[in-house]
Amino acid sequence: MVMKENHFSPRTKEAFHDVLKSLPKGERQYVVSDCDGTLLFGDSQYVLTNDQIEYLNFAFKPEELTDIFKAGNEDKWTIERNGISIPFLLEKIQEDYSYLYKRGYVSKDPKNFLRAASWQKDPIFIDFKIRLHHLLDKIYSLWGYEASAYGVYALFKGFTIEEYKTLSSLSHMRHSKMKGLLQRSYFYPDTNEKVSYLDGLHPIEEMRELLYELERRRIDIYVASASPEETVKDALKLFGFPSSIRVYGIANKIDSEGKITAFKEKKEHASPVLYGKVEAIEKYIAPSYQGRPPLMVFGDSEGDVAMLTHFKDSKLSLLFDDSSPSKTDSIKERAREQEQRKNFGEEKIFLLEGKNNPKACLTGTSTSIFFD
Repeated sequence: MVMKENHFSPRTKEAFHDVLKSLPKGERQYVVSDCDGTLLFGDSQYVLTNDQIEYLNFAFKPEELTDIFKAGNEDKWTIERNGISIPFLLEKIQEDYSYLYKRGYVSKDPKNFLRAASWQKDPIFIDFKIRLHHLLDKIYSLWGYEASAYGVYALFKGFTIEEYKTLSSLSHMRHSKMKGLLQRSYFYPDTNEKVSYLDGLHPIEEMRELLYELERRRIDIYVASASPEETVKDALKLFGFPSSIRVYGIANKIDSEGKITAFKEKKEHASPVLYGKVEAIEKYIAPSYQGRPPLMVFGDSEGDVAMLTHFKDSKLSLLFDDSSPSKTDSIKERAREQEQRKNFGEEKIFLLEGKNNPKACLTGTSTSIFFD
């Protein structure tokens, strides 16, 4: 395998070389990758959501806000922890949003960012922004990973797919011009709790180069992502990834007017979230390869653990080191144990690759550099 100068760790380079030089003859192979954090520094959906909040690009009325988050989550609605629940948090967000809506600040017009100076110093907008980011964090901690993924997409209720794609493209272009990744932090106005999120979006160039090498070797490439399919496709196109990549992402139902709803699409559609990534591979991808598992799997977070560990006959699983405790620890430990032995043998290879997130580059080791 001949690759240009890159910053993959020596162990990762060696492992890719070993897998590709021993490919079975006569069998078409495929790989499956996550997108955000694996092919990209940053998150293609969350930077879009950050901009949506910053520029008040919403299409729903204030009285619809509660139903947007309740849709499909009725069984979780009363969950609370330390006196905090999603309905409780929504009360003040709805008050703030009603104020902003009545003042005419809210619009789904992609040029609404040109008017942002009108509201960005308004204390009510600042509170709304922090409270909504805080709410999205709490949906994850109270309701779980899947509810969080679909909840973010539900904020685009009332947009057509084309309108959504237009905003997505503008946001990705805007964030691609930033240097590295930037962590923004605020303090929640009601409890002084710190609220942080990342801005910036850049390709992991080593992964882009690897995928082109795989394409050259006629190995098919799939992406299974917990971000909406349109968002992922736009980001991959912007950053020049192979156009042959086939993407499976999440989707919400579309109403009779062609607009996004708050409800998760269930009928005959992949739901590549957590173990849903394994199900998407087994149901939609593997049948085209006589049921064989992917040759290699790439991921970075708890959302990828299932597909990184499920396929025992895959040759290699690559995990980019993330900051979340425990969720990916078993894979990290396996990769480090193999690294100590320095001999893969015939067993499946587990790799751990580090990222310098502030600078948006690889570290060349198995350890990542995070924000303070």
